[in-house]
Amino acid sequence: MPELGPAIYLGAEDDKDEIHIRLAAIAKHYDVTFKQLIDDGLHVLPLLGQDATLCAAAARVAASR
Repeated sequence: MPELGPAIYLGAEDDKDEIHIRLAAIAKHYDVTFKQLIDDGLHVLPLLGQDATLCAAAARVAASR
C-alpha cells in the first residue's frame, strides 16, 4: 500500500453506491478490508446533492479611509 495516514474522500458527483463500488475496487487492489481502510484513517464524505464548494473568491471591498 502507499504510505499510510489519514485521508479524506470527498465524493461530490457520485452517490453512495458508486462511492462504495470505487472504494471496493481500491480495497481489492490493495488486499485490505473496508475496516482496515477506516482504521488506517480513511474518512468518506459523500456530498452528492449538497453544496460541495471548497473555495470561493470573495468580492473585493474598497478600503475605507
